[in-house]
Amino acid sequence: MAPRTRLVPVLCAAFLLCKLAVAASSLDQSALKMLHDPGGWEYVAVLNLDNGMHITATCFVAGQLRPEDCRGTLKFTPDGDFVQNIQIHGENVRRHGAYELDGDQITFRDELGTQDGPYQLQVNTKTKTMRISMRQAGVLVGADFHLESDYGKKDRKK
Repeated sequence: MAPRTRLVPVLCAAFLLCKLAVAASSLDQSALKMLHDPGGWEYVAVLNLDNGMHITATCFVAGQLRPEDCRGTLKFTPDGDFVQNIQIHGENVRRHGAYELDGDQITFRDELGTQDGPYQLQVNTKTKTMRISMRQAGVLVGADFHLESDYGKKDRKK
């Protein structure tokens, strides 16, 4: 077998393993459907809790949202890709890559191959919210999100 033809089964096996890893989620079907919503998720807060220090930030602090200064979205595709767009004080930051679900854990691998996680993933289909979080040296880090298509509807109705 030529080297090129040996590579095809290996690539196919790797592709199938990636697909199976995405499917190995403990999220129910409605939570998976919401996770993959085409509009994605709007950042509500970035977490850095339990570190013993008070942090004052103008962006992404729960209850103090300033979309004119900072906003961001995170989108997941059913085939295991993600796109993160964040605007902070006029600067746009875009990150993309692949994600893997394993039970209630999600791990990201960005366009540079950098692994981030695993984070605990919680999707609440009733409130249309999501949290990704992990503990590092006793500090809870992560982010809270609201389904983008639903975000701010209560405020717009007023």
